[in-house]
Amino acid sequence: MSQKRQQQEEGTPPLDDKRSRKSPCFSSTVLDVMTLQRLQNLVNPVLEPLIRRVVKEEMDLALRKYIISMKRNCGKDIQPPESRSLKLQFSNAISLPVFTGTRIEGEGCTSMEVALVDIPTGQVVSSGLGSSCKVEIVVLEGDFDGDDGDNWTLEEFRNNIVREREGKKPLLTGDAIFILKDGKEWWVMFHLRITQAGQEAVHSGWGLG
Repeated sequence: MSQKRQQQEEGTPPLDDKRSRKSPCFSSTVLDVMTLQRLQNLVNPVLEPLIRRVVKEEMDLALRKYIISMKRNCGKDIQPPESRSLKLQFSNAISLPVFTGTRIEGEGCTSMEVALVDIPTGQVVSSGLGSSCKVEIVVLEGDFDGDDGDNWTLEEFRNNIVREREGKKPLLTGDAIFILKDGKEWWVMFHLRITQAGQEAVHSGWGLG
């Protein structure tokens, strides 16, 4: 009692008072922690999917913008090739008449020259697309006295190819396939012959293409 009285006289709170003051503070902290934990348990199931969805939408939007930007840049850098009107033509005429079994050659017993020509300019296509393509010579049936043969479509050309006869030799024998170099080729036809029966094989209704 004397000690307690001495503490009161000196103004120092007794130990019981200190414990009673600390207890409400500790209880309040525990209550706050429990409340926060309950709040997290309620909010997290709702908030987490929402955050994921927002992040995904933003990433998708950024990716779409990036792809569109790349397509635009590629479109500027890569230009479509210019369309060209080309044709294959013999640079010299065939020596006529052509008989069965005899070789086909140019006028004056020369080799035939085949060239890939740009139609608007008339110039040989010596480089780029088609300048080294494979060429096959075929026999065509049609009216070659006029210019109709020069205006055939691809389908008309194919429909007018004279096919080999069933059970017979090929209509055209020899080196009928070759490769263009720099857009043209001297076509040496010493071994190219027409096997069609009859004396004169090439007339106004036949031609080579």
